[in-house]
Amino acid sequence: MKIYLLRHGETDWSKEGRLQGHTDIPMNEKGIEQIKDAGDFLIRTGEIIDIIITSPLIRAKRSAEIIADKIGYDKKDIIVEQGFIERCFGLGEDLTKEERNAKFSGKGYPNVESVEDLCERAGIAITKYINEYFDKTILITAHGSILKAILVSLMKEKYSYNEGNTAFGTGEFCLLEYDGKNFKISYPRKDSYDPSYSKAYRYLKWDDAVIGTIDHENKVSFIHPNYNEVVSLYTNNHITWTREQFIEFLSERIVDKNRRDIEKILFRLGLSRYDVLSIAEITRGIHPKDLLWIAHDENEKLENAMTLVFKSVFHQHIDLVGDSIDTPEGYNIKRYGVYNGQYGIYKRRINPLVTDVESEVAVFLLARELGVPCCEAYRTDKDTVFSAFMYDFSKDYIVHFRHLFDGPRSENEYLNLTNVRPQYKDDISRMILLDFFTRQDDRHLSNMAVKISGKTETFYPLYDNGRSLFYEDTEETVLKAVQDPIKYSTSFGFSGTYYDYVQEISKQRDIKSLLNLGISENAVASILKEAGFQKYRFDGALNWIMKTIQIIKSI
Repeated sequence: MKIYLLRHGETDWSKEGRLQGHTDIPMNEKGIEQIKDAGDFLIRTGEIIDIIITSPLIRAKRSAEIIADKIGYDKKDIIVEQGFIERCFGLGEDLTKEERNAKFSGKGYPNVESVEDLCERAGIAITKYINEYFDKTILITAHGSILKAILVSLMKEKYSYNEGNTAFGTGEFCLLEYDGKNFKISYPRKDSYDPSYSKAYRYLKWDDAVIGTIDHENKVSFIHPNYNEVVSLYTNNHITWTREQFIEFLSERIVDKNRRDIEKILFRLGLSRYDVLSIAEITRGIHPKDLLWIAHDENEKLENAMTLVFKSVFHQHIDLVGDSIDTPEGYNIKRYGVYNGQYGIYKRRINPLVTDVESEVAVFLLARELGVPCCEAYRTDKDTVFSAFMYDFSKDYIVHFRHLFDGPRSENEYLNLTNVRPQYKDDISRMILLDFFTRQDDRHLSNMAVKISGKTETFYPLYDNGRSLFYEDTEETVLKAVQDPIKYSTSFGFSGTYYDYVQEISKQRDIKSLLNLGISENAVASILKEAGFQKYRFDGALNWIMKTIQIIKSI
């Protein structure tokens, strides 16, 4: 017995990332073309479809009718099965991911159908047709959630509802073959029925699974935009990226063009000028924070690609504990390595006149006293700081906040952050307060992140804190600043200073409950001395921290 599972084609709502559920939304023109391509695929395979069964919703019924027309199946014989209707998402329907997060704080939606009920319903319906048409080939046109539930109900030992390998893109097939005892699952090659797939120039992969194709214009078409939790955060339910969106994605995975040793790095890459796409082509966009990368061939393996890239591009040297470390970052600035059994980044002093090394350590020590989660930072020599990664590379992944936004942001960065992730409002507030205390001068969406551990998402501890505590300011500037911390508070986001956002936070809750503000001046002085602060920067940092804490206490 063969069972083809086909998700309906694209709708305007699926394109916008809106939950559809029981809402009866028709396919758009692209969705109709996707289903026509699927019908052409069935014709080319020579597969004879004996029975077509569909969900009662129009987007699935229309998909069944298009397939029927393509293969010469009488549309009057299409079976409409109520059990294959899409999962009900209750009050979450007609809302985008951002709207749902803002309205329901990521805690589920009222009146949503439970996964247990969904899978039970799917199991009852599919079992009925397996028993009735055991010797037939059937096609079911339905929806992403119910199709996943069918797979889970038939193969509980292999699939779970939330696993990425059960995800269906619009217009995508899955084939089940049943011998009376076991089910065998396969996904017909996308290029067999989707013309855009055969035009692929490169492949975007998660580990060794193709999740998208890259054409010659560097536009990305996603085959599995919701392959797993991390990929979903990057795609925001979109099935395509423009060239510009792809470049933005890559720019955070390659060496920064503002590095002082960029010319050496470009020479090592065989390039004469900085170009994001050219660098990513050579380094494959490989980054330790996740398993996304660019494959030159559909069958290329990540393990082999990493070996080739590291041998041909990255320098090898011995790190401070004798381990061999490969890095594209440049030895004199930043490199991955191990310190006291922890993996992280060694960062060298920007130049002899700044105290970014001391600031990185001081912020970590101060955060620990204040009760703010922060990545550990240790001085390893006079000019080097080691910043530890606070995640397990074998099972955790990091996604920067930049990728959580889909569309323009307002000028109020605090509201932007708390709207896109309301469940982290306290963490974001603590970050802003700590940055106010330490006069942070370089907090942005690419050094704030969430950590993905399986199906669990958490706020990632603060990191990259070196550009703070007057790290590059003159003595004159420091003296002026400590006289008026409100006036000299640094900016955050598009507009406003940290003090502006501190006031905004104070209107919403009791700030004193977020932090341990009982730290003494002697304790702060000890932290700064341990971090290596001296002279006017020691005096300035001490005065600034104590005065800003007093400002918070007085609000």
